[in-house]
Amino acid sequence: MDMILFFLIMIFHICLFIVAIGLAYRNGWFVVSNVIILVLLALIYDNAMLAFGKFFGEGARLEFYNEIRFWLHALITPLLLLYAWDTIKRAGVKWTKWRSVTWFVLGLTLFLIIYEIVSEVWGLELEPYVHNGVLAYTKVESGSGMPLMVMIVTIALLLASIYVGRLQNWFWYFTGVFFMTAGMAAPPPVETGVYDNFLELVLMFSLTTTKAFQDQYDRRR
Repeated sequence: MDMILFFLIMIFHICLFIVAIGLAYRNGWFVVSNVIILVLLALIYDNAMLAFGKFFGEGARLEFYNEIRFWLHALITPLLLLYAWDTIKRAGVKWTKWRSVTWFVLGLTLFLIIYEIVSEVWGLELEPYVHNGVLAYTKVESGSGMPLMVMIVTIALLLASIYVGRLQNWFWYFTGVFFMTAGMAAPPPVETGVYDNFLELVLMFSLTTTKAFQDQYDRRR
């Protein structure tokens, strides 16, 4: 059952990816919030590996494909910090345009990428696991609690969504981020490995629609 759900989540991410590409094509590629295109690509790959891992079978090849999942998470997820910063800037918050703020956001993003590589990916050891029909590889030793990078990115998105909600009367941004944050803090309502991926899908739907809203908002000005 989980394998089918991962496949469906992958399809929904592909749909969001197509929408994000269309937005970039119509409104310009050199928009910082277009980083969601890379995030969506990483999530498409992640869910594809979980959906189809069983067909590859246990072995070195599937382990390598799963290792790429962890590398993509470390390299691309911190880019959501840039997305949060850009959405506040597009909402008209003046201090986001200060050079010092720009360098701080870029520096923090780079720091989080390096931190994730050093703390989570470098020397990564994986082991196979099977759950609800899904074959994948997971870390041999997984820490408890929310990782530092995820915590910082989540806080940034929450704050940004509040700014955008107040200044542009767009609350779907906050709704999606809050839903994901509350879902991560609560235990899964059902025994499934798809729960976190579903929360990510809700978040990405929120971020993609926010990008569409701000693109339209900018065209009207």
